[in-house]
Amino acid sequence: MPIEFQIPDNMTYGAPVSALDGDLSFVRYTPVSGESWGAGSSFKININSDNEFLVPSKSYLKYNIKLTGGATTSGNCLTSLGAVAAIERVTTSVSGRTIEDINHYNSYVSTLYKRAPIEQQNMLKELELLNNQTALTASSNAYTNGYTVCHALRTALFECDQYIPIAFIAGGVSIEFETAPDYRMLLATAAASTSNFEISNVELVCAMLKPSDSYLKSFQASLTSGRQATIPMTIVRNHRINPSTSSAEQTIPVAVGFHRSLRSVLGVRKLESVRNSTSSDEFVSETLAGLKEYYFQIGSQRYPRNFTIKTQNAVASGAPTAEHYMQALVSIDNTFPHMNAVAHSATDTSQFIYYSFVSNRSFGAGVPVEDGQLVINLNHNSSPSASILDLFLHLDAVLKIDASDVSFSTQEF
Repeated sequence: MPIEFQIPDNMTYGAPVSALDGDLSFVRYTPVSGESWGAGSSFKININSDNEFLVPSKSYLKYNIKLTGGATTSGNCLTSLGAVAAIERVTTSVSGRTIEDINHYNSYVSTLYKRAPIEQQNMLKELELLNNQTALTASSNAYTNGYTVCHALRTALFECDQYIPIAFIAGGVSIEFETAPDYRMLLATAAASTSNFEISNVELVCAMLKPSDSYLKSFQASLTSGRQATIPMTIVRNHRINPSTSSAEQTIPVAVGFHRSLRSVLGVRKLESVRNSTSSDEFVSETLAGLKEYYFQIGSQRYPRNFTIKTQNAVASGAPTAEHYMQALVSIDNTFPHMNAVAHSATDTSQFIYYSFVSNRSFGAGVPVEDGQLVINLNHNSSPSASILDLFLHLDAVLKIDASDVSFSTQEF
């Protein structure tokens, strides 16, 4: 079916007057089966309603987390990311169709959080144990009671600006969660091989808006007459890459598929030695200190045009110059507000690669990927150590709902 670029005027319902006069309530959805989950397991939550709209910005995931097995409770027993480190993958399906599948979700969120404003980080310390590495040190918290956390999902559906008409989606919405494959994602200190964690008392707390009966009838009549509700959103797609260790200058082609509007690219690089350690915090030492500059290429066009993004200079201290800071700043705009613009500092070994392809917040303002490939060009001070590069793409997409079907596309508007 056709995909339209703009939301039809008669179907704009982001803040409908009649809906604002409705009833807002919190509905707690629980997993379809099971009561607790350890490392390497999964659970699914379905969202259904006969007469309500989902308000994404007011919804959140709530769960209890505790340690099991021989996990140590001494010192900083959690990684700096806290409880979210236990969530490895989040898959969203609408009417039975997968619209987003974020693998390495914990790695993605860790990068967002580390560059979040300090006020937000302070709040997340209580909500999700961010940088609260001793929260489970007491054995009563670690093994008996655990700790209850609340997490605002960083997915396309739950970061969407529009209300989602759950009442008119046949089959509703399903969110599937996969937990981290082993304890090392969650625990920062050395632990016994029997270490594990347990997630329980899971609830997806959804703000659900029930509009007036007259609005619901009007909305249904519009769909029945052949009109479609079009919901713009930005989805995340990720690729995991193993860059070469044989050269300081590297060109990495990534098959990303054909997309109409690529908004931005976020890359998080981790050392293999840190990732496989049983005693290191993976989310502190995220990547290499040797990256000097980078740029992207789509087809014959280079981004940024005519220059590279500097991350540090080649001196031993790795301290960036004023110009390096400025180039990092100008390559990032407000379309990615949760990122700190400075990619590297002398006192922070964490590092990321990032570029926004859009000059404004307009939906569909990104660049087309007509040949299905994105090329990353990296220049290091010397040949890098073995590492993993998690690449997260932000793509404009539309969810369309009519009386008989739901469709989803990143290629047509």
